[in-house]
Amino acid sequence: MWSRIAGPLLFSLSLLFLEGLLWLVNYPGWMRANASVSPPDFHEPDPLVGWRHRPGHYRFVMGSRLFEMTFWPDSSRATRNSALNDGRPALLFVGDSFTQGLGLSDPESVPWKVQQKFQEYDVRNLATGGYGTYQSLLSLKAYLKRTPGLRPKLVVYPFNEFHEARNVGELGWQIQLRVPPPETGFHFPFADIDSSGQLVALRSQGLIPSWPARHSRVLAFLNECYWFAGSLKRLSHKKKVTEQLLWQLDETVLAHRARLYVVFLRFEALHQTEYCRSLRTSQIRFVDCNIREQYDPKYQLEDGHPNALMNEKVADCVSRALREDFTAVSSVVN
Repeated sequence: MWSRIAGPLLFSLSLLFLEGLLWLVNYPGWMRANASVSPPDFHEPDPLVGWRHRPGHYRFVMGSRLFEMTFWPDSSRATRNSALNDGRPALLFVGDSFTQGLGLSDPESVPWKVQQKFQEYDVRNLATGGYGTYQSLLSLKAYLKRTPGLRPKLVVYPFNEFHEARNVGELGWQIQLRVPPPETGFHFPFADIDSSGQLVALRSQGLIPSWPARHSRVLAFLNECYWFAGSLKRLSHKKKVTEQLLWQLDETVLAHRARLYVVFLRFEALHQTEYCRSLRTSQIRFVDCNIREQYDPKYQLEDGHPNALMNEKVADCVSRALREDFTAVSSVVN
């Protein structure tokens, strides 16, 4: 009799012990009241790109600083005082929170500063916090589709090394949205490559499991282990995936008779060299704005994002490259 129940009993006691242990270490965090995480209030769900800016004007406090963010009706961040499109050729920025200017007021962002230097262009800041190359590509495609009257001349993609992990749905990024997409509308789009080397589009399904696993810390732990294993496999493909995304970004831009410019920001030197070689082979323009001072706290906000001083340097770097490019193209045409 005892031999029959000993195994199941021991297994049940082990599960209870593990459940209690996970409770003691407060795992997982989303089981705490009000612990669900979703993008900030100035974002809204988007069925294609996961999230985008909610049009409006917002005021925030970071430490002792007050900053204001304005998002135009087309979901781009303000780059000047008026959103009016008067027919000037467009210069589009895509990318992440560095380019978006998170933590800074509108005039302190790189695209705003570039707009002041290129009044002959309609500069638009499509960069969005949390994006990598893949979401930047999806966002650009969607924006060009819903603004058919726009005349893009150049698309600038400021490229950070950590975009690689975002492109393949690294687990840490998926944890940012703990609540399943059906309940929030938010999701993470990411990509991988199949056995033939082709890109495969994927999206997060939410890391909080359904009932009854939602009420068991042990089952939640097993669920996260499953996602972690998949994330590790995709991370081994992150460079190949990112290279293909850059090629697709360039093809999208060329299809609209515009030119792509990849701007290197925070990158390890050797890794940047590898990407430079790949971009040069693909005849994609790039510029090195991996400025050494950006790692100095003097040029960072409290959370590590670039401050207005650093953005001024990046804007100068980008503007010099664009001016040289425009001059070179003009010389060829003439």
